[in-house]
Amino acid sequence: MNIKKLIKKRRNKPKFLREDYGKSHRHRIKEQWRKPKGISSTVKIKKRGKRHPAEIGYKSPKVISGLHPSGVKVSFVSNVNSAKQLKKGTAVMISSGVGKRKKIEIIKACEDAGLILLNIKDTKKFLENVKHMLQERRRKRESILAMKKENAKKKEKPKKESKEAVAENAEKEPTIEEKKIDIQSKKRSLKEKK
Repeated sequence: MNIKKLIKKRRNKPKFLREDYGKSHRHRIKEQWRKPKGISSTVKIKKRGKRHPAEIGYKSPKVISGLHPSGVKVSFVSNVNSAKQLKKGTAVMISSGVGKRKKIEIIKACEDAGLILLNIKDTKKFLENVKHMLQERRRKRESILAMKKENAKKKEKPKKESKEAVAENAEKEPTIEEKKIDIQSKKRSLKEKK
C-alpha cells in the first residue's frame, strides 16, 4: 500500500480519552488513556455510542510508525552540534524544551547545513520576531533597573558625619556661654542708644 494512503488512515484514528473525562463533576480526571476496570463500565463493555477503548487493532503499520504527516522521517535537534552532524536534506524538528536564544543559533546552523525545518514555517519572520522580542525585553529590564536606582537614591538616608567633621563644626559654632555674652552685649548697646 502507498505510504500516503496509510498516513491518511492513521489520521482517522479516534482520540483515546479516559472514561468520564470532560464531565463537569469530574475535574480531577485528566485526558490520558487509562484502561477502565469498573464492573459496569460502558467503555469496557464497548457499548455503542460510547468512547472507543484503545486496542491493538488501532496500531499503525510499521512502515509509517514514527513518520511525520508529510511522510518524512524526523530527527529531533536540541543543540547546534547535533544539527551540524546531520546530512544535507534531512527533516529536522527543534525540541520543544529549547529556549528562544538557542533556537536562533540552531536555525542558523540548520540553514547553513541545508536541513529542512518542519516545526518552523518561515524562519526569517521567526528570527525577526524573536530579535524584536528580545530587544523589548532588554529595554524593559533597563527601565526597571533605572527606576530602582532612582528609588534607591530617594530613599537614601543622609550619611552620619564623622567625628572629625563634628569636632570642626563644634569649633565654628559658638558655645552657650558665648551666646549669652553676645545677647548681654546687644542689650547694653540698645540701652545706651535709648
